[in-house]
Amino acid sequence: MPSSTQSNKENPPVSKGKKAIWTDADDKALLDCLLEQQAAGNQGDNGWKTLVWTAAEESLKGSEERSKGSRKTATSCRDRFKSPEASIFMDLFRRFSARRTSTSDVKTGHVMAETDGKPRPAQPAHTKNVQPRTRFRFSPFSGKSVSQGLWSAQDFMLGVGMVIIQPETQKVVLCYDPRRKQYFFPKGRKDAGEAMETAVLREAYEESGFRATFLPLYIPSNAPIPPQDQNTARSNSPIKTSEPFFVSTKTYKPRPSRNPFTKYNVDSARVYFIHWYVGQIPPNAVREEGTGMPDELCYTSHLLPFEEASQKLDVDSQRILRYAWYLFQDTTQSDKMVVQ
Repeated sequence: MPSSTQSNKENPPVSKGKKAIWTDADDKALLDCLLEQQAAGNQGDNGWKTLVWTAAEESLKGSEERSKGSRKTATSCRDRFKSPEASIFMDLFRRFSARRTSTSDVKTGHVMAETDGKPRPAQPAHTKNVQPRTRFRFSPFSGKSVSQGLWSAQDFMLGVGMVIIQPETQKVVLCYDPRRKQYFFPKGRKDAGEAMETAVLREAYEESGFRATFLPLYIPSNAPIPPQDQNTARSNSPIKTSEPFFVSTKTYKPRPSRNPFTKYNVDSARVYFIHWYVGQIPPNAVREEGTGMPDELCYTSHLLPFEEASQKLDVDSQRILRYAWYLFQDTTQSDKMVVQ
């Protein structure tokens, strides 16, 4: 049995009158722990299990030596998660985890359909051949799941969009349409035969007026790491890439097709798949006028701080921005740690 002296060395008492000091690195460590606990099934619909905060305390052991504050306990970790003073990492996770939906309720033969983010009872499964559809849970950064489907080329559109960041000023580029009185990110459909990467740089230039370039980031994904990079890749996320960090979908109502080559179902609906990239502009970037299509010449562009930009966007665009900003901050912090 360990002596009381040994126990105190492993878990030093919390100093009275001394508070835990939290840094961005501490918030990131807490977020990583919560993501692991969520993947392990320790977050229910009613909140986190008690063992989660014990694991968080363990993951932050020794951080007080860096922050010069008191030891971070399970209670202080839980309070930090709820605190409005937490960094962008915690703010991002709180916002997204709060929107997590429960799994399908199949106990009564009903499946739960989701409309506008609210679960509603769908039609009962009357026959044995009709299987209740299970809605899967994704990471807290993603939205609801979608059912599997097949779309012919005349029923879908491939688009690209870009979140443009000015790293030196920590600002984001937003476009503004005075006719709709709406702020948005530059995006649009790719042309036939055009590569996605070419299309997104073109759309970013046409709609924002800035000549953006790709901003390589550490983007966790399911893509395999090339053999030549496996020895240098970070253990908790892949190598830096400029690939899409987000994909969004939008369905449009049926309307007559303007494409003369479309032969069938000219009045069919369309689903729009948008691949999102992160771009950057230098501190001395100058916006060019008249770069857009005729119906885009009224667009203006604005460089805004992150929080102000987030407040001007719709809900879906906010989610896209917050995840892009999280990846940007995470990459910046990781690069600083490598230099140190």
